[in-house]
Amino acid sequence: MKTISNQFKLLFVLLTFLGLVSCTNIPPVDENPTEKGFVVQLIATSNLSKANEIKNTFLKEGYKNTKVNSISKNGKKIHRVQIGPYGKKADGERVLMQMRKRYLKNPYVKNAVVKTIYGK
Repeated sequence: MKTISNQFKLLFVLLTFLGLVSCTNIPPVDENPTEKGFVVQLIATSNLSKANEIKNTFLKEGYKNTKVNSISKNGKKIHRVQIGPYGKKADGERVLMQMRKRYLKNPYVKNAVVKTIYGK
């Protein structure tokens, strides 16, 4: 059964790449993420204005679950622009794949990663 599922995923990716299938559906946000939730992280910066600007850009593009998550690291504030959370890593990876196809030249999307979150 798992082989059929993997074959279907491969076929879907191929058809998407060829433009025969659309990938415009964004997976739903997991409102109650577990310790194994996932986010698409666009950037981590010490510049809060830049982080908010990027967040607002993607909010306007329809990614309603985009937020700035600020942390302190080595005595320095880091502002991470993240989309999610998603309950499954595959959902985060699917969103990132769709974004890379849509925003071919956007450096934040190009360098984005899917990361695990650890509770709130």
